[in-house]
Amino acid sequence: MATSKVGVTRARAYVSVSGQDVVMSCEVLGDVPYNLTWSWDGKAAQPGDGRTRLLQNSSLEISHVQPGDGGLYECVAQSAHGTATASLWLFIQEAPWVKVDPSPQRFSRGQELRLNCTAGGHPQPHSSWRRWGWALQQDERVFRDAEGTLHIRSAVPEDAGNYSCYASSTLGWDEQVITLEFTEPPAILAVTPSLKVLVGEDVTLECWVSGAPPPHIVWYK
Repeated sequence: MATSKVGVTRARAYVSVSGQDVVMSCEVLGDVPYNLTWSWDGKAAQPGDGRTRLLQNSSLEISHVQPGDGGLYECVAQSAHGTATASLWLFIQEAPWVKVDPSPQRFSRGQELRLNCTAGGHPQPHSSWRRWGWALQQDERVFRDAEGTLHIRSAVPEDAGNYSCYASSTLGWDEQVITLEFTEPPAILAVTPSLKVLVGEDVTLECWVSGAPPPHIVWYK
């Protein structure tokens, strides 16, 4: 004997990794003809948009899911005898990622430096700063704020090097490197004082300079 009413199975949740395909199914209970539609966060899902399509068994397929595809989906079964709705949650997991400006940053003595890093993923990854691949030791002069920005106050030449923003979760890790380069204008510190030599003797004139990068020295007569 055919069932006169239409019903759907209870709610369930789907978990998918960003970039994968996901198929969400809604099992309809009843033998009467019905029409099945899908909605997402209260709006009608749009099969045929290039990534979303309705399969022959009325399942909803989303190709290459993105973090923005997550949320509450509903399948609605309608027949001449009534309407039934079931809710399905789609959770999108995303591997950790970080974004920094990879261009080398040049600084001079005494500057205050700010290294920005944006990290994301789902679940939210743990992020930190490293120097030369090792955990960065922080103090009142070198520290990370709540937004993840690394501050270096009163910079000194020893602050030069490779700094990396590192993010990790159960889905993996990501890391991006920023290089700090110390610069200092060329300066002549001392030169050989005036010398008196005899004709035919060898003489050496010396010039002591500083600067970063090391300056090129040219002698003029």
